[in-house]
Amino acid sequence: DLANPASPRRAAALPTVTPSYFVDVAVRGQYAYAAHRSGPILVIDLANPHAPVVRGAIPQSEFCACSGGHPCTDPGRAEIETLFIDERGVLYVTGIRCGEGIQMYDVATDPLHPRWLCHEHTFAGAGRSYYVHDVFARDGILFVSRSQGVPSGDPLSRWDILDGDPLCPTSPGACGGVRPAFITSFRHSGPELHAHSSAPLDDPRYLLTCDEKKDGHIRVWDLAQMTAPPRLRSARSGNQVKSGSDSVMTAFGS
Repeated sequence: DLANPASPRRAAALPTVTPSYFVDVAVRGQYAYAAHRSGPILVIDLANPHAPVVRGAIPQSEFCACSGGHPCTDPGRAEIETLFIDERGVLYVTGIRCGEGIQMYDVATDPLHPRWLCHEHTFAGAGRSYYVHDVFARDGILFVSRSQGVPSGDPLSRWDILDGDPLCPTSPGACGGVRPAFITSFRHSGPELHAHSSAPLDDPRYLLTCDEKKDGHIRVWDLAQMTAPPRLRSARSGNQVKSGSDSVMTAFGS
């Protein structure tokens, strides 16, 4: 309760429904979507924030069922990293070690019964996949932070930019829908490379990325030519670092 912003009061608390723990929550209107690390995403009615009610759930098994060809044999291994809801009411679910990538749901049409739309994934053969740590979506563009590859594929993490407009252009329902189209991909060459998260500025030309590493950096990327790999820019004089073959970048701290 933030009626007095200087002194927040806890209005209510909800327990987990599995031995796992809550890892992220996203809100649209009166409904919250709360994700367990290993377990379901609860649909919580916050019409009365002092007495929230669980109205439904997206089961953990669904992240395997729509895994886009990934050899997902054990639904119990599926795990969630982050949630994000865009302005269209599309819920993005990242992480998912079983069926790597992003699961997407429509929470605008029927908030209590999220409808699966499609699965964006990077599975390209036995043992090749990426763990998606974060996604940010705005105006039909998806900024994807792929934090881990696997040794048999490409072990270096990277950021991808995808065209999600129109999102999931095939009819939703059955697994295997067409994924959002690829625009470009980039990474930096610093030893602290870890694609942890990203977010565009209000000026859509620029993107910030975070690598979640000791002595890591927040970097500013110029997206002026979206079809070409983004380039690093210096946002202010001073505090500049060089990293391998990368252009000059600005480090804002870990």
